[in-house]
Amino acid sequence: MKITVELIFDGQSIFGGWSRKQVECLGVCWPLRRGWIALACEQEITPESARRFLALKDQHVDPLDLEHHRNLQHLRSIAGRTAAGR
Repeated sequence: MKITVELIFDGQSIFGGWSRKQVECLGVCWPLRRGWIALACEQEITPESARRFLALKDQHVDPLDLEHHRNLQHLRSIAGRTAAGR
């Protein structure tokens, strides 16, 4: 299957990045260089590699950082509702 921009961004972590293991599933060398997405979109990978790429999403993120991020997002949403309700 052909790598698409949608596939790449579906695998993006909650913090906006990708892990080394993820991009290796796409056949991309680490460290990432400018233009890597455009180059990756010219490549073909197996459906299994695409599934693994997506399965690795957020696996490199520290669970405590992830929980902190979710709590912060929740607090921001509450603050937004409170400010809008004034």
